[in-house]
Amino acid sequence: MILGQRAWIKTAVLSLAFMTALASWSYARTVEIFPGTDVFGPAAQNLQAGDTLIVHQGTYFETQRVSIQAQGAASAPILITGADGEARPVITRPASASLQNIINIEGSARYLTIKGLEIIGNGGDGVKMTGVLSFITLEDLVIHDVDVGVNFRSSMDHITVRRSQIYNTGRDGGTGEGIYVGCNEGMCVVRDSVIENNWIHDSLPGTTQGDGIEVKAGSHSNVIRDNVIYNRFYPAILVYGTGANPINLVEGNVVWNSFEGITAISDAIVRNNVVFNSGCGVCSYHHAQVAERKNVTAVHNTLYDNDDNLYIRRPGADFTLADNTVY
Repeated sequence: MILGQRAWIKTAVLSLAFMTALASWSYARTVEIFPGTDVFGPAAQNLQAGDTLIVHQGTYFETQRVSIQAQGAASAPILITGADGEARPVITRPASASLQNIINIEGSARYLTIKGLEIIGNGGDGVKMTGVLSFITLEDLVIHDVDVGVNFRSSMDHITVRRSQIYNTGRDGGTGEGIYVGCNEGMCVVRDSVIENNWIHDSLPGTTQGDGIEVKAGSHSNVIRDNVIYNRFYPAILVYGTGANPINLVEGNVVWNSFEGITAISDAIVRNNVVFNSGCGVCSYHHAQVAERKNVTAVHNTLYDNDDNLYIRRPGADFTLADNTVY
């Protein structure tokens, strides 16, 4: 009798586990959408953990504000992707629509990947992220004719922007950064994020600034690597400083034809980069938002034909220059 009870209990436990897994699996949907007006936004805004949204080729005109607050999980991430084997779908706003960012990722969105889309603006940002976000990946996107390409504008962590092309920023006289990370005066902090293998080029005439990648004061533990950046009106890469937090890493980037190449004001390792035909190659100087210029290491960089290959100004501490090629 005892053996029979044990067998029954074991069977019941296994059955319950199977039913739980089946129930979880049944909520993971694959949703497919086709071009139209106000099609993309509603579909993206209603995704649940584990869902996949397949966006078929064509143009999607959004007249309403697109707010994606989808909450995935490590075991059930959410994916928004262009359809395999098709042309890249275009997400945009008609000229007659109110000025908005094309895609807003906000709220408590997490474990979300958006890939394989083309994003064209009507004066706002391409992708703007605000809220308590984590584990967001933007991959293989083409973003152009917007103000800021990708805008991180609140405290967030584990954000990845990878293999994306961003160009023609600064639409309608905007600030025009390719990728903007953090907030002025450290009012928000972006940490443990990666910006890699992106192609960022060309600000529009009338752009008021136009940094390629700008990491604001206080944001820390971020990696900026293997990006190609050129034709920018402001620094191609600018990192301000992290305060008492760990450093930012700037590595393996190639930069040319920018007002400044790589500017590291404080708390950064700058290594294995190539900068040429720019205002300065590796630059470090005082800035109003950085209390102390300190802890900068610039090693193994190749700096060629810049106005100033190395431009180091104002007092600072713990600054290391070693094994750079300067010509």
